[in-house]
Amino acid sequence: MDSSFDRMRGAFRGAWLVCSVVSVASALIPAFTQAQEGERRLDASIDSLAAKGWFSGQLLITRARATLYSRTEGLADRGSGTPVRDDTRFNLASLNKTFTAVAIAQLAEQGKLSLDDRVGRFLPRWANATVRDSVTIRQLLTHTAGMGQYWSSAGWNAARERIRSVNDYAAVLASEPLLSSPGTRFEYSNSGFIVLGAIIEAVSGTSYYAYVQRHILDRAGMTNTSFPAIDEVGGDVAVGYTSGVSGPPRAPDFTQSAPASLPNTVTLPGRGGPAGGGYSTAQDLVKFGEALLNDRLVSRAWRDSLWTPRSKDPRAPASIRYGLGFSMTVDSAGRVIDVGHNGGTPGGGSELVIDPRNGTIIAALTNQDVPALFRVMARARAFTRAPVVAANAPVAPSAPKAPALSDEFDNPATLANWQRFDVVEGWPTKTKRVEIRDGFLLLEPATSGWYADFQAPFLFKDVTGDFTAHTRVRVTGIGHEIPQALWSLAGLMVRAPRVGGMKAWTPNTENWLFITTGIAARAGQPVIETKTTVNSQSTLRLHDIAPGPVELLLTRRGAKFELAYSQGGEFRTLATFDRPDLPATIQLGVNAYTDWESTGALQNDPKRFNTTALTGAPDVLAAFEYLHIQQPQR
Repeated sequence: MDSSFDRMRGAFRGAWLVCSVVSVASALIPAFTQAQEGERRLDASIDSLAAKGWFSGQLLITRARATLYSRTEGLADRGSGTPVRDDTRFNLASLNKTFTAVAIAQLAEQGKLSLDDRVGRFLPRWANATVRDSVTIRQLLTHTAGMGQYWSSAGWNAARERIRSVNDYAAVLASEPLLSSPGTRFEYSNSGFIVLGAIIEAVSGTSYYAYVQRHILDRAGMTNTSFPAIDEVGGDVAVGYTSGVSGPPRAPDFTQSAPASLPNTVTLPGRGGPAGGGYSTAQDLVKFGEALLNDRLVSRAWRDSLWTPRSKDPRAPASIRYGLGFSMTVDSAGRVIDVGHNGGTPGGGSELVIDPRNGTIIAALTNQDVPALFRVMARARAFTRAPVVAANAPVAPSAPKAPALSDEFDNPATLANWQRFDVVEGWPTKTKRVEIRDGFLLLEPATSGWYADFQAPFLFKDVTGDFTAHTRVRVTGIGHEIPQALWSLAGLMVRAPRVGGMKAWTPNTENWLFITTGIAARAGQPVIETKTTVNSQSTLRLHDIAPGPVELLLTRRGAKFELAYSQGGEFRTLATFDRPDLPATIQLGVNAYTDWESTGALQNDPKRFNTTALTGAPDVLAAFEYLHIQQPQR
């Protein structure tokens, strides 16, 4: 239930979910082939995680009520050998904060409360006077009330197993001091949602659990969702298994076997409540999403109010915001891309993501520690973000021409399938680090630059004919979020092969183009750089973007190359280059470069630049999450 789950997921979330690609790519790949290839990748990722013991759970993806993907994996109970089924119920952790938010919206819509009411109007005996007299319902919903976590209260350990009601939670935290003055800063708070649950009970005259059952679960048709006490949990509930952590600051090495884990029973409260801890299935979560999209729980106006960005965790990426009890992703213009919530607790994790524009819903649940759920959700989003295909795209019954060109970066052994430009052509290396680790290709360049005749690191595969290349990359400094060295970028690149390598090199013969992201001429301002180089004459453009991960798309169709990017919304085309000079077989891959400003006089001498081990102040690390390369049918 801790906000660290939001922040860790956000570190590589940026802005996710379904997009429309208005691109040359549309005409390249048959619709059903894209779906088959996307499903194959998603299956392979889950297979890999499950084989190493990292993931068991459910994943369901729908769009406009049609199922796009459904999967159950692993064991619900290792002791009995019970497999996970569609009706297996999982701990929701913080995800059911959305139930609490919807309940508050319903009561507000009925005129029974106002979001600007103070807590004391409904809970006049609340022990903490500041909470009672100063905190508003709106501040509780947006995590700006200054409250903290109820499990940090002095009496929590003694009370945990006895918790059966909202009043039991409230008794533990009622005297809990505030962490900050109400309304002054974002502080993700589970205690605040307990207060909201108490307000729901005071206003409705019934228990929180009965209210949610009647006014949310029953209306949405969520027949497999409830809040059982720990001693009432039935055989349809998955046992949670934890290795002792709910979310490390960095992802584990999924290529290794998962660590030993034990049942999480000793970490759970006696019963879940308004801040989290209900039980549900992926199917029921999709029903909840559909009920929200179809205005069956609150009016369209109130739903939009819940889904309007209102606060931001300063520790989270710029694209992640918080509304009224819902988290959301926004694009660089502040427009909402997706909404939902997640939950993480030792031995359990959940996530619901809704795209209000086209009705796509992703629901995922696990009964293991949450890191593997991040990976599953990343792959699920990549699956839903496949480029939209033109209506007149050709259809062929064969499999993709060269699926082996793609790489999920799940296995360090696949690094051997990539060629290094410096090794192939015999140049001194400008690569400080290149490795596949924790599900990412990590590329760290030394001082270098791709410009005119000047060179930098480039990993590639030879690709013949038309293609669409799609990656997701996060570019950071070494030990900090934004590179400190100017001209520190990384992304997708294509290049005409050179015959003879370094020994046969002559100036004015480089031909390539790329789309990259990072820091260019202005410190602290992330950009997209597009650059085309014809006979070593480079032309570039820069486009400002928000911080965070970026999806890049590079498409070839004949002599035409289209370069586009997305931070969660629609792909935006930034450049289209006609390059009839580039051969049919071309080098396609990823590049990185940094610290051009340190190269001084060598900027006038490309041969010395390329043959010298440069010592400047390099500061960039590119983490590529995947590289998907698809080609049309022949």
